[in-house]
Amino acid sequence: MKIYKDIVQIREALLNGSFFNPEKTFADSLEDIHEAEAIVDQLGDAVTEEGLILLQKALHLDPNNPKVYAKLGEYEGQEEIEVYFWNKLGSTRYERVLKESLVVRGQDFWENEHARSYLRIKAEYAEDLLKSDYIDAAMSEYQTILELDPKDHLNLKVFYGVLLLEFEEDEAFEELLQMYEGQEVEAGFLFNHALYLFKKEKGRSPKANSLLVKADQLNPLITIYLMNAKLSLSWEDMQARGIFALDEEAQSYVSAARYLWKDTKGTQRWLHNLHRRITTGK
Repeated sequence: MKIYKDIVQIREALLNGSFFNPEKTFADSLEDIHEAEAIVDQLGDAVTEEGLILLQKALHLDPNNPKVYAKLGEYEGQEEIEVYFWNKLGSTRYERVLKESLVVRGQDFWENEHARSYLRIKAEYAEDLLKSDYIDAAMSEYQTILELDPKDHLNLKVFYGVLLLEFEEDEAFEELLQMYEGQEVEAGFLFNHALYLFKKEKGRSPKANSLLVKADQLNPLITIYLMNAKLSLSWEDMQARGIFALDEEAQSYVSAARYLWKDTKGTQRWLHNLHRRITTGK
């Protein structure tokens, strides 16, 4: 990768994409990743033209560092540019090499932590897009990750499902259900599926009830916290009510999805009836 020092050349490289095309697709070492982080951190809040030279060096050390793209967006003075920059990267040799590796090595490719770091970076970027209200772009990122990694090593399908439920993307949610039909799934995925059917059918149905029971069997703490919509997730509140501490899965799901359950009319009674039936048999 050529490091441009002339600002005119840098501007041309930004426009034609050569700024983003390193000769390698991964950082060579953890040290290189840390060095790239240090370069970005030293730039501070404002990126000058001289800072663009440093950003090139950071990108050369770690070609998939999302902070570099964020800083480029800040330099351009508009968040839309950050989306453009990342899409530029996605269409380069970097992503093509990953797809070629998947063809050769299959899904076992993602068992390697170094390879999986790419998925994590895209997930972090998708979260940034959501925070900036780029909903469609965020959904596209999540969909791409799940297409690349159907085994879902990062367990993103649950939170992608919450996002689809929030924005009533029924067609995309149906596609997500089909992708994992017949596979073993997490409690959060089943809770999402049950809520989707409840909303779609405007109330309880035999299938929604069955899904909710299975979800509760996998993690009953989720039911307890969804049922108590006003219950905080603090340790003190849990102790005061005699409830065991939430495990990581329950904490993550309830934090992300409880407002959807709370805002859907009828779900609180549904959860209470389910909980009573499971605990008392009536």
